[in-house]
Amino acid sequence: MTLELVDIFQGSFSLIFVCISLVIGFIILSKYREYKSRLYILAGLSWIGIANPYFPDSISFVMNMLFQQSLPVDLYLIIGN
Repeated sequence: MTLELVDIFQGSFSLIFVCISLVIGFIILSKYREYKSRLYILAGLSWIGIANPYFPDSISFVMNMLFQQSLPVDLYLIIGN
């Protein structure tokens, strides 16, 4: 399956957004050990949850780049929801 330019941009930007959001979320979660405040756990999980709708796009993009195969629709919907 060939990717068009729009698909490459959408996939790469969603992958970048997911990676950055996961890093920021885990940094916020790691602050819990230092300050022992439950607020850091909730904020970190919320930040990771914001990126949740973009997980299937980024996974599908990586699969398409590596295996030239897209993520099945049912799995796409399960991951996204």
